[in-house]
Amino acid sequence: MRRILEQTRKELIQVIRDKRAILMALRPSWMLLVVMPQSISLTVDDLPIVVQDLDDSTASRLFIDAFRASITFRVIRWPVDEPPEAAFKANTARAALIIPTHFGRDMARGYGSPVQMLIDGSDSNTAQLVLGLREAGRQCLQQRHYRRHARRPSPRRGSTLV
Repeated sequence: MRRILEQTRKELIQVIRDKRAILMALRPSWMLLVVMPQSISLTVDDLPIVVQDLDDSTASRLFIDAFRASITFRVIRWPVDEPPEAAFKANTARAALIIPTHFGRDMARGYGSPVQMLIDGSDSNTAQLVLGLREAGRQCLQQRHYRRHARRPSPRRGSTLV
């Protein structure tokens, strides 16, 4: 162990004495500190998803608009007669959102309507991201629906007993 420490000490003394060696050791680090934050971004945007709207109601369009408002998703209309798996095979989309018939009717009645989302699992990181953002879109729709259909409590009469 003593030999290793002596060798390390000797190398450090040589590096400190030689100015070019110091520059060669530090310059790549400085360049990485300057270049990397500008070139690497961990935000995901423009993720293509296809939407099959089997209901074509106002509620389904609002639901689609919640996904369209996100900078993460790029919504692509998909024909009703074509299977959404074809979008995965053609590499057109990473996910498919299928809105069933009677979606608007069920939402107007206050029922939950199941919406199917198919996620392309070929890239697991993107699949996990889509799964998390799908949940955020669903919660946004629920909040809008709750605000619109929430019953306000009726005013109560106060009485004072003496």
